[in-house]
Amino acid sequence: MTSGSLGPRHPGCPCFGDQPRLGIDGINVYLTTEEFSLAGTEFNGDQIYAISKDDLVRQVPAPHFVHFDDLRIGGAVAGFIQPAITTGTPRAEFFLSSLDPTVTFDQRIGVWAMTNRAAVAAGNKPTLSSMVVQSEAYGIPPAAEQKGTSSTLDSGDDRMQQVQFINGSVWGELGTALTIPNDPEQRAAAAWFEVRPTTGGGVLTGATIKRQGYVAMPGNHVLYPALQTTPAGRTAMVVSVSGPNRFPSAGYAVLGPKAKEFGPVKIAAPGSTFYDPDAGRWGDYSWAVLGPNPKTVWMATEYMPPPRSQTVNRQRNWGTRVVHLLP
Repeated sequence: MTSGSLGPRHPGCPCFGDQPRLGIDGINVYLTTEEFSLAGTEFNGDQIYAISKDDLVRQVPAPHFVHFDDLRIGGAVAGFIQPAITTGTPRAEFFLSSLDPTVTFDQRIGVWAMTNRAAVAAGNKPTLSSMVVQSEAYGIPPAAEQKGTSSTLDSGDDRMQQVQFINGSVWGELGTALTIPNDPEQRAAAAWFEVRPTTGGGVLTGATIKRQGYVAMPGNHVLYPALQTTPAGRTAMVVSVSGPNRFPSAGYAVLGPKAKEFGPVKIAAPGSTFYDPDAGRWGDYSWAVLGPNPKTVWMATEYMPPPRSQTVNRQRNWGTRVVHLLP
């Protein structure tokens, strides 16, 4: 498909692409969405778009793009496919997706590869392939308590969050429920994965999980993780943190190049009060990106800022905290 096409005719359309997700490499920009009917209840699964980066840079009025639909993986309609922000020159653009079709718990993730990416700018279609790999368990996280109120924060679900490709690995993370030793309650936590993909013959031929684990904080809930790995192999994760004795705060944790697990969650900015008890929903995302100096990582997440940074009437009183992690 090239620019100017009206696109496919899906059940229930006209439709909208919910929760767009962004990836980029040296060749294309990648967008994924979850397609819902505007007028009905139809869900048409995830859609993947690849747009010629060169066309965008040159501000071509009708840039070339391709569209992948009718995607399935692990015996179910594909959902929550997250494209990678790519550092380096791999043979493919990689994606990760969570697999929890029964909305209980699962121990699988989806790995995707788009090869022959230069075909997009030529008006042709690249090759998309995928496979399922066994992983640690993850499931829908519980609502998060917060200090000073009985109102809880919506911890979201277990969709794959931000994805990065660097040094031959694809990194991803998601929110999960977790039982922490010696903690009497199940908590919201983060599950993370370092995946090593291989390609051959123009398709994804293998994927193994090199490292994986959880980031949690006893007595507290860890929400909406995002991570980024530096070229030197240091990985930083940013999260929101909340608990019965803690206002919603901004936190982070660090994984060393050869470490098997992240260090403890540190509070970068403590919350000043509880979130609007009538709102409930707490963001949907955090974000992390390498700095101009690739030894550093810039991260952002939601927290409860000081009163001077809130709205005058203290309604919808959340804020975004930016954290700069130095070498």
